[in-house]
Amino acid sequence: MKADSLATRRRLGQHTGSPRWALAYKYAPDTAVTTLREIEISVGRTGRLGFRAVLDPVSVGGTTITHVTMHNAPWITERDLRIGDEVWVYRAGDVIPRVTSANLAARPADAQPWVAPTHCPQCGEELDTTSLLWRCHTPSCSIAGALDYWASPDALDIDGIGDAVCVALAESGLATSVADLYDLTLAQWAALPLGVTKTGATRTLGELNAAKVLEGLEASKQQPLNRVITGLGIRMTGRSVGRWLASRFGSMDALRAASVEELAAINKLGTIKAQHIADGLARLSPVIDRLAAHGLTMTVPDDGADKPLAGKTYVVSGAVPGYTRTTIAERIEALGGTASSSVSAKTTALVTAETDTAKARKAAQLGIPVIDPAIFAAILA
Repeated sequence: MKADSLATRRRLGQHTGSPRWALAYKYAPDTAVTTLREIEISVGRTGRLGFRAVLDPVSVGGTTITHVTMHNAPWITERDLRIGDEVWVYRAGDVIPRVTSANLAARPADAQPWVAPTHCPQCGEELDTTSLLWRCHTPSCSIAGALDYWASPDALDIDGIGDAVCVALAESGLATSVADLYDLTLAQWAALPLGVTKTGATRTLGELNAAKVLEGLEASKQQPLNRVITGLGIRMTGRSVGRWLASRFGSMDALRAASVEELAAINKLGTIKAQHIADGLARLSPVIDRLAAHGLTMTVPDDGADKPLAGKTYVVSGAVPGYTRTTIAERIEALGGTASSSVSAKTTALVTAETDTAKARKAAQLGIPVIDPAIFAAILA
């Protein structure tokens, strides 16, 4: 229904997205009743969990419906939807199928309550349930998470690639693996959509930021092998395991050829972790090949330098001037030493400025020397 007077239309004006001088009415959507058989859970490209109802086939508005996307886990539990329930189904806007509620009067005695997940169905890690849209933050479970982890300071440390950029890359389909980052051109990076402005225009990354990203990607090719291994985000790996694997095998080819038993023997990784690492390397084999073709580091160079810290183990607690927690461990191991996280009888020295921590007290009990961080930085230099 519309006001047919132009003067009336001008006087009434309009809301942000619709006129005040017009109203639209729609017929009530067709609704049908069917049985809920299962609720499937999937992990999307940005790590977000998706919930899909599996239904007995039912005709709604001339279309047979067998699957319906659910809103979120809290929405499902609030409506107490159970496996075996009769549920009401309609097509929102005569297009998108939706479940509204359960027919409680017809609930069968054997209807099974739906239990919301607490851990990711793919990797088994605990879910982030702090918002309505539940997520898994394990890098290997989402494209955006994998890209973000690859560019993080503990991995390839690529300037200009943050969470928003990674989500945009995943949602636009420009990157489906970390190797795709090195294929994108300046124009593609510059045109990357990052949302909308207040005026409704599309906000893009822009050429200046795109150039910064390309510089960061080029610089990442100089990062050591251990960071490449870490950046792959294989389950059961991290900064320490990345360093152990690089040090033990010396090259990506040797690492990929290693058996589960050889992997398990490293620093007592164990068979379970070793199997996850072997499976992850096999799964990412095409990506690794592409990264190698792009010129990323795939070997540990032998610079022929002395290894003055050979046979020594250091535990660093707190900050060391000029280093991050990752680079300090890399520097120790580049000089032949071992970087550990816990104090034991095998520890050569504890590096810390604190005297009342658990590590400091244990070092004192074991008679292990304590080195000031500034002095240790000078030793490493």
